[in-house]
Amino acid sequence: MKQSLGPLTLVLAIFGALASLGLLLVSGCRDEHAVAANTRETALTEGAGVRALPRLSPDGRWLAYTYQKEETPAKVYVMPAGGGIPKPFLMADSSGYAVGWSPDSQNLLVLIGVDTPRPRIKAYSLSGDLKRELPALRNATLMDVSPDGHRFLWIRLNGDNWDVGMSEEADSTWQALEETPDWEMGARFGPGPGDVTLVRGATFRASTSDIGIYSMKTHSWSPLPLPKARNREPIWDPGKTLLAFISDRAGSGDLWIYDFKNTRLVQITSGPEEDANPAWTPDGASVVLSRKVTSSHVFAGDPRTFEKVQITQGDARDVFPRSSHDGRWVAFFRREPPTGQGASEVHLCVMPAAAGSPVTTLDLGGLVPTVDNLMFAWSPDGSSLVFTADDGTGNVDLYRIARDGGRPDRITVASGLDALPDWSPDGQQITYTRLAGGETQIWSIPTMGGLPVQVSHHEGTSQASIWAPDSDHLTYVCSQGDMNQIRIGSLKHPEDNRVLLASGDVIFPVCWSAQGDQVVLFRDGEKFWTLEAVPVNGGSPFKVATGDKSGPTRFFAKFDPKYDRFRERVFPGNLNVFTDGDEVANLVRIDLSRLLAHGLQAGGE
Repeated sequence: MKQSLGPLTLVLAIFGALASLGLLLVSGCRDEHAVAANTRETALTEGAGVRALPRLSPDGRWLAYTYQKEETPAKVYVMPAGGGIPKPFLMADSSGYAVGWSPDSQNLLVLIGVDTPRPRIKAYSLSGDLKRELPALRNATLMDVSPDGHRFLWIRLNGDNWDVGMSEEADSTWQALEETPDWEMGARFGPGPGDVTLVRGATFRASTSDIGIYSMKTHSWSPLPLPKARNREPIWDPGKTLLAFISDRAGSGDLWIYDFKNTRLVQITSGPEEDANPAWTPDGASVVLSRKVTSSHVFAGDPRTFEKVQITQGDARDVFPRSSHDGRWVAFFRREPPTGQGASEVHLCVMPAAAGSPVTTLDLGGLVPTVDNLMFAWSPDGSSLVFTADDGTGNVDLYRIARDGGRPDRITVASGLDALPDWSPDGQQITYTRLAGGETQIWSIPTMGGLPVQVSHHEGTSQASIWAPDSDHLTYVCSQGDMNQIRIGSLKHPEDNRVLLASGDVIFPVCWSAQGDQVVLFRDGEKFWTLEAVPVNGGSPFKVATGDKSGPTRFFAKFDPKYDRFRERVFPGNLNVFTDGDEVANLVRIDLSRLLAHGLQAGGE
C-alpha cells in the first residue's frame, strides 16, 4: 500500500509475528493436508496495476472486477468469465467498485462516491444504463451483498471497535448484528439463510483472527475449528458446505478451503505472493482470486522541488515512515519477506534521513507493534519514539523507546486500545486516541507515565489529536453521523472546547501554524485533495495547498506562494518521507474440480 499525504485516512474510522504451528497442532480439524495437488491455475488478466474484488455473475458468463493504478481512481471492468478481453464498464471519467450482481445477472452493482458526502450503490445494465440507485453508508466498508441484492453487510466503527451491521435496500440506516469487545474485520452472508460468517480479532490489527458463523435467529457466534492465524475473507461455495478463505499461516496470504461437513482443511496455494478476494464460480468447481506482488521502500523527498530519492533497499516491505521534527531521522515499519514458517515478522526501524544510511531495528522486547498510519510519533528533540503495541494479552498500549534502542517503557496501562499518539512540543505530555468502554475519545498522559486525563467528551468518535505550539491546546476530529468536526480543546482549561469547522467532507487536522493562531486541515476530494488553514479566533478557511491523487507528484503538496510559510509545518525539517514501489495484482482462476472429485484429498488418495 503506497502512502502519501493525500491518502492519509482516519485509520480507526474507515477501517505481528506468529510462531509456526504444526500441521495438526491445536487445529481442531480431523484431517489436514499440505499444498493441494490436483488443481490447475489459469491467469485471467495480466499487466501493471491492481485488479481486485472479482465478482462473477450468477449465470457464470461474466466476471467484473475493480482496477486501480498508482492511486488513480478505481475503475470497473467486465470480461467473459472464462477469459477474454476486459472492457471498461462505465464512462472513462467514472470511478467506482464492483460489489455484486442482480440475481438474473442482468445488472451489475457498483459502489460510487466512497470519499464523498453522498456515496451510492448504483445498478447498471450490461450496456451501461442506470437501472436503480440505492443509498450507501458513509464512514463504512461494504463487505457483502445478499444473493437477492436487497441486503448489505457493512463494517464501521461502533463506539470503541469495528462491528458488522446490516442495511436494507431502500434504507441507509445501519444496525450492528451484535456489539462485542472483539474487532470484526470481515463478513459474508451464509452458509444458511439466517447466518452471517464473521471474521473477529481480539484487538485492532490483531495478529490472529477467527472465522465463525453468527446466527441472526439465536444471536450466537460459533467459531470454526481453524488453525490460529490471520484467517480472513471467507466465502462459501454455492452448495454452502465448502468455505474458501485467506490465511497467512504459511507466511503470506494463501488460499485455503475448509469442508464444513467433514472438517477437512486443505491449503490450496503457496508462495511469496499475496492472494486475496476469493470468489467461487457458480458451478462450484473453481475459485477466482486476486494475486498481488508488492515492493515497498521509503523515499525522502524535497517538498520544495519535488525531487525524491529512495533511502531503503532490500526485499522487505518498508511502510508508514515518519521523520523527526528536525528532518534528520526517519522511523518506519519493516515487514520481513515470508519464510513459509508463519506470519512475516514486523519491526520498528530507525535510520538517518539519507540514502545508504544504516538501519537500526529496535528491540521491542516481544511487543507486537500496531502497523498502520500514525501509530508512532517522534519526541520534539528526536531522541525517542512513542508507539502503539500489543503485549500479547490483548491490551494495546503506548510505549516509549529511545531512538538508539534499549528497553521500551510502558506509558498507558488501562485495558482497551490506545493509538495515534502525538508528543507535546515541550516534551511533557502525549495525547492519544483511546478506544474503550464503548467510546472513542481524546486523552493525554505525562510522557513518563502517570494519571491520564480525558480531553474530549463527545458523542460519536473523537480521534487524531495534534498539539498546539503552546503544549496546552490541541485539535482533533470528531465524527458524528455524516458530519466531521475539527475541534479545539485545552488540557489546562477543559471547559474551553469548541467546534472550529464542520463539514460533510473527509477532513482531519494536519498541524498548527507556528504562532498557534491557525489550524491546517486536510480535505479529501474525488480527484485531488487540499490543505486549508482555519483561523482559531474566527474566520473562513482558506486554501494553502493542493495535491494530486495520481501521477508523479501525488506524494507532494503544491503550496500557494502566499502561504509558503506553512510548508515546513506540514513537512517538518523540509523533508517529505513516503513509501512507494511496485504493486501488481492480477486475477487467477484455480480449477478445483479434480481435487473436489477426490473429496479434498490433495494427492487423490
